[in-house]
Amino acid sequence: GSGNSGGGAPPPPANVAIGTQDINPTPYEQVQDGGELKWPVQDFPASFNELSGDASSSDIPPITRSVMPTPSVEQPDATFKPNPEYLTSMELVSQDPEKVTYKLNKKAHWSDGSPITWEDYRSQWQALNGKNHDFVVLSTAGYENVVDVSRGADDYEFTVTYNPKYGDWGAVFQVLYPKSMTSDPAAFNKGWADGPKLTGGPFRIGEINQTSKTVIVVRDDTWWGKKAKLDRIIFRNISTSGGIPSIDALANGGLDFASIAGNLDAYKRAQSIQGVVFRRATLPNLRWILFNGSGSSPL
Repeated sequence: GSGNSGGGAPPPPANVAIGTQDINPTPYEQVQDGGELKWPVQDFPASFNELSGDASSSDIPPITRSVMPTPSVEQPDATFKPNPEYLTSMELVSQDPEKVTYKLNKKAHWSDGSPITWEDYRSQWQALNGKNHDFVVLSTAGYENVVDVSRGADDYEFTVTYNPKYGDWGAVFQVLYPKSMTSDPAAFNKGWADGPKLTGGPFRIGEINQTSKTVIVVRDDTWWGKKAKLDRIIFRNISTSGGIPSIDALANGGLDFASIAGNLDAYKRAQSIQGVVFRRATLPNLRWILFNGSGSSPL
C-alpha cells in the first residue's frame, strides 16, 4: 500500500496471520503516571448496573468496571484469574459436586467505607439465578447453575456449589455490585439508571453529563490497591463502530484512540492523521450455536 500521507503509519503487512496480536503490552512500572484518556463509547449507559436488563450495550462494562469491583479477570488465553485487589484466591476445591472457594481481600471496601464481604457475592447470585422474576436481568449465565453460596471461616470466605456443573465458572463474578442494590428489585432494575450509588474500584465518578453524553471517572483516593496510572478517563459517547465520526474526533484531539473495525474508509482516513499508530487485536467474543436434537427435529 502506497498512498500514505501526513506521516500516517503504514498498513500492516498482508501476510500477518489471522489472530495475531499487536497491542504493545507495557509493564505497569514503565507506564507514565498521570494524564487522561479520552475513551470512545458508542452508547451512553442506560444503566450503571451492567447486570440489569437495560444494560445491553457492550460499551457499558468499560465504564462500570472502572468504578466497580472486578473480582475475576479474563486473561489473553481465555482463562480467568483472581484479581488480588478483591480476591486472595479463587479455587476449584471439588469436582463432583463442583465447588469453588473464594477468599477475599479484607482491605476491599465500598465507597461508604463498609467492607466487601461474602454477603455481597451471595446477594448477587440470588438476584441473577433466575428464580426471582422481580429482578430484570441481562443474563443468568453461570449463576443459574449455582445451587448454594455458603459462608466459610469468616465473612471473607465462601464456597459456591454448581449443579449442573459449569465449566466456565471463572467467568462468574467478573463484576460485583453491593448487596444494598442486588437485594432490592427496584434498586436493581432502575435505581442505578442515572449513576452508581456505591463504588469500589480504582476510580470514582467525577462527572456524569447527560447533555454532552460523557462520563468522567477520576482516581479514588480511598483505593486500597495498586494505584491507577491515569488521573482520569473521559468516556465520550461517539460512533465507535469503525465510523468516520470517531476518526475525525481522533484527528482533532477529541479522542485518544478509535476503532476501525471493518471500515475501509475509516482506515484510509486514519492513515492520513499525524501521529496515529495502528494496533490490532482479536476480540474476546463468543458465538453459541444451539442445536435442537429433540422429538421430531431433523437433528
